Amino acid sequence: MRFKKHYTTKGLYIGKPEAEGETTQSGLNLLDFFEDYTHIEENIQRGYFIVSGRKGSGKSAYAMWLYEKAKGNDELYTSIIRKNEFDIEAIIQAIPEKDLKFEAFFEWLILVRLVKMILETGQGTYLRQIKSLQDFYSKNSGYINIDKYVITEIVANKEVNFSPLKRDFGFISKVFGNKSIKAPFYQMIEPLRQIITEVLQMEIFKNIFFYVMFDDLDVKFKLTNPQDQIQLMDLIRISRRYTTEYFNGLNAKVIIFIRDDIADRLDGVDCDKNKIFESYDYRINWYEHIIAKGNESQLLLRRFINRRLSKGFDRLNIPYYQEDPWLSFIDESNNDKTTQFKYILDYTFYLPRDLMLIFKNIENKDLRLPLSHTDVNLLLKEYSKRKVGEIRDELVAIYDKTSIDKIFDVLRDINNGWDVEYKTVLNIIIKYGLPTQTFNTLVDYNLLIPVEKETGHLYFNYREKELDGEWEQYTYRTPKVLSKYFQTR
Repeated sequence: MRFKKHYTTKGLYIGKPEAEGETTQSGLNLLDFFEDYTHIEENIQRGYFIVSGRKGSGKSAYAMWLYEKAKGNDELYTSIIRKNEFDIEAIIQAIPEKDLKFEAFFEWLILVRLVKMILETGQGTYLRQIKSLQDFYSKNSGYINIDKYVITEIVANKEVNFSPLKRDFGFISKVFGNKSIKAPFYQMIEPLRQIITEVLQMEIFKNIFFYVMFDDLDVKFKLTNPQDQIQLMDLIRISRRYTTEYFNGLNAKVIIFIRDDIADRLDGVDCDKNKIFESYDYRINWYEHIIAKGNESQLLLRRFINRRLSKGFDRLNIPYYQEDPWLSFIDESNNDKTTQFKYILDYTFYLPRDLMLIFKNIENKDLRLPLSHTDVNLLLKEYSKRKVGEIRDELVAIYDKTSIDKIFDVLRDINNGWDVEYKTVLNIIIKYGLPTQTFNTLVDYNLLIPVEKETGHLYFNYREKELDGEWEQYTYRTPKVLSKYFQTR
């Protein structure tokens, strides 16, 4: 779409790559931008409690959207728990039962967050049970406000005061005796769970929904650290228990957002790992086969960026093609073989964050609309550096910095050779002192692309489930974004 009047990208805000950065910006926030294109909510309602996907696939965006949606909504209450909010190593030292350390801590987190949300509803304040829960909360704020970094009470093994609960929940006395009013927090888990399930079954809560969400679990996570793997599987196992047993039939859910590369590398950590993931893991995938040019506006990623563009255009009163705002943003008039949209996607891993990284800070540029092919290539050049930074961040879960530097040396050499034979790839990996298993990791992350020798077909694991044939039957090249990156070095 050509404009009669000259418009530029100056002030055209279409969002941030990080969902947390979109809560308030330029009068627009995540509620304006977000739409659940990949049907996460629908699958959570079906019983999936694990939401997995590559870094940048929209896991945190969904969690933040639900969190923002709950504000001012009397029928929805949410809590996001992030790994960097607490010092788990310090806390679990207070739990003597070695085999239950991680499970006990995670279950306590779930329960106390639910206590807070139940009280935040303001429902049933006239009921003795709710008053007892409020008194319990007040007497044990240090244990319940773990999100405020108040961990000293747990580390010091201070006991939980459950005296307010004895008045209206008679089974407490049967558990601890008539005279006891305190116990370590891990001994209070089962009684508190029973109390919460009783409360959630009350008529006053039948139309209110509660979500406890675990996000950013990859922070300081090392797949080479067995304890990190055990912690994560303990969280997954206890969350399954709440989904299938304790909260089954109740309006309360525990959701885990996890990177798919981490999930795939938990095999062998727990005997039920694959059974759990096969039954309860919903994996986000934005890839769709492009059938023809005319269908591009219906693609999920096109709809994702179009929603943001329309909000930005509306805010600046810039006229645009409302059926497909992209056509007012990028010049698609000179496409002989492929569209600009397809050209751009070929530099991505088919993730919404990739598009946001390409157009990051576009509002601070003064590029004439619609953007030309030259403009697009300049943006892709900037994007390649940002994307490499994200890839390096992903690899931190497996490798140290020195090994990651060597991996990019390997990828640079392969990029210089273009389609490289399998044995040559292994020799390059060995040359830089890396184990040959690095090859599999690079293919898993789409940093090495298998190319079928006869047809030239490229295999990406977000669109093909598995390769046909042996590694030796393919040559290998780096993805376009890395080629663009190495050109700038």
